[in-house]
Amino acid sequence: MTLDIRGSIKNTKISSNQYVIFEELISNAIDAYLIRRHSDANAPAMEIDIEVTFSAADLVGDRETMSVSCRDNGCGIGDDQIKAFLTKDTSYKDDLPIAGIGKCKGAGRIQFFLYFTEISIDSCYRVGDTVLKRELRYAEPQKQIEADDFILGSGQESDIGTVIQMDGLKESIRSRIFQNEALNSFFAAPVLCKQMLVVFLQRLVSLGDQLGDFRIRFVSRHWKQDEQVRTLQHSDLPKVTTDRLVNVEERDPATGAGLGTYQQLKLSHYKLDAAHYDLPRNAIAFCAKSSPVKDITALYLRTRAEQNNPVGGFHHIVLIEGEYLDICVNEQRDDFDNIPSTIPSGDLFSEGKISYEDIHRVIDPVIEEMVTPADWNKDDLLKEVTEQFGISEAMLQDTSTRIVYGEPASKLAERVLKKYQERVLDETAEIFTLKQEILRSEPDSDTFRSKINELSWKYTSSLKNFDMATLSQLVVRRAAIVQILDLACDQKLTMQNVAAGVRRKDEQIIHNIFFPMRKDSRDVTDHDIWLLSEEYQYYDYIASDMPLANIKWDDGEAVFESDIDAAMQNILAKRVEENSGKRPDIAVFSKEGSVIIVEFKAPGVSTDEHIGDLSEYAQLLAAKSGGKLKKFYGYLIGNEINTLRLSGNWTPFPTGKGWFQSSPLLDPITRFPLGETYFEILHFSDVIDRAKKRIAVYQDKLRLNFDRNNI
Repeated sequence: MTLDIRGSIKNTKISSNQYVIFEELISNAIDAYLIRRHSDANAPAMEIDIEVTFSAADLVGDRETMSVSCRDNGCGIGDDQIKAFLTKDTSYKDDLPIAGIGKCKGAGRIQFFLYFTEISIDSCYRVGDTVLKRELRYAEPQKQIEADDFILGSGQESDIGTVIQMDGLKESIRSRIFQNEALNSFFAAPVLCKQMLVVFLQRLVSLGDQLGDFRIRFVSRHWKQDEQVRTLQHSDLPKVTTDRLVNVEERDPATGAGLGTYQQLKLSHYKLDAAHYDLPRNAIAFCAKSSPVKDITALYLRTRAEQNNPVGGFHHIVLIEGEYLDICVNEQRDDFDNIPSTIPSGDLFSEGKISYEDIHRVIDPVIEEMVTPADWNKDDLLKEVTEQFGISEAMLQDTSTRIVYGEPASKLAERVLKKYQERVLDETAEIFTLKQEILRSEPDSDTFRSKINELSWKYTSSLKNFDMATLSQLVVRRAAIVQILDLACDQKLTMQNVAAGVRRKDEQIIHNIFFPMRKDSRDVTDHDIWLLSEEYQYYDYIASDMPLANIKWDDGEAVFESDIDAAMQNILAKRVEENSGKRPDIAVFSKEGSVIIVEFKAPGVSTDEHIGDLSEYAQLLAAKSGGKLKKFYGYLIGNEINTLRLSGNWTPFPTGKGWFQSSPLLDPITRFPLGETYFEILHFSDVIDRAKKRIAVYQDKLRLNFDRNNI
């Protein structure tokens, strides 16, 4: 038998786990001890000594290198172990009838050769009443290791076990895995002891008394520092806080349909008092062979501060295990093969029957229950995502989207809208397919009407998904506009905080909230004229603060009627010429012959002084249209009015502070009827209250939990 070192290095990927060397050393040492204990019930308790020596990598001493040694009191390297060592894809441990032993793929020790250029092994083992010793010295560029490379001699009872020494850390490893950072920051004894407690916690706890009153000792020596020693022993192990079992349904890799069969996973939660356990971080991980493989802490504890510090006064370690994970772990033991993100995955060659999506669907609620701080309230996040993005609790339920601790509102909204988007895309594709089938059908066929019915139901269903997403965004946008208008009217916007002596532009600010100044609807499609009335946003043309002479509401075409009386036309034309510089704040036109005139007055300006503006604009617009405009709706909006100056037939609204009147529009000279007017004098608070009531209708439809007094 021969171990092809060069071939193994070429065909084995470097593990991305920075602690892989130490994990492999300790894992193999535990296995070796279990083998010894199986044949010798009187074997002493397990002892493992890990020593790391840091030395200067150059004469200047700017960089450091390291050597590593591991001594254990396991079974040693006997004949069976030699055969396994020289076989890369070994199943040696799989067949041992020993509880707790790690099944192996035989590739772990290849990491030793990937990391270091020199490896030596000294091992003593028992054969009957005799103790033998095996020694191996390996150094690059040696290509192979054979059984004859091990030197056999006699050994001592007290030396039973194995010592592995590794030297010559490769420069490529330093730069690729450790990014040329100080090795001491990773592998000093205190750091290493804490890391290995997290890594081997589950295995050490599960082995119970099999290891005896064990001791794992870590020693680090640095050419510039004092020796450091830390020990991990049986008394340091906590008890598991909670064990939970969950079942993950297997799916058809091609279709995603559930198969009715399940894989069981076990979640072990260790809740460690930070006052007694000074751990470097919290850890939530998928495991294989009772050792962490894939860290997923960041999915549940979102910030570095939460990941690296106690949560609610405790460090949390959650380890997820299962036979399926043991089978799927890759040979580097830093990820899992054949577990796709979703099923179906789009990979024609994928055979995985459960996906990460399936796994997280069942483990996420359990983990969140374990690690979420008691003072966290998910209702706060629900309120935030509702107010900012219009995502209601009903939408969360409809898309089976859970509120996750630590997740920002934007991410939650993104998940919900992505699910709706995927639904819409899938349903659109189905609808297209149905349409194609209908086109190929014959109207007198038996399937024609059934296809029509199916299409209508699918279309109706897709509208629900589309409307839920778009309507919620509309409501949130409108709620934000109302809130901004409310602040502007109360002069509470940041831009309204001006220095003494500087004139505030309150009227312009309010004007621009409704519709951008000096623009028209050919320039601007995104406006908020709905604040006045929902129907106005569907009018044909809107002009904002533009001279009457420049208003061409019918796409720039003349709108004068050909049969208008010539004398009347001359009078009207003269009035337009004399007042061509006049401009209403906003004018909204309809081809049916109606126009809405809006005049804003800044807070503090009395609106009663400008009542005549509405009539004047109505006269001018009637003239400009050549008599085509017949109905004039006018709004004079401010926050102050002297009611003693209201003359004519102004009537107060039953609610609110506004007034209204309706009257015919007559030419002041000829008394010729030009049309009809309906005018309102409103306070900004009236406009805001009306808008809130309209938004409330949408909110009730979507079941959005807004604070309606704060929108």
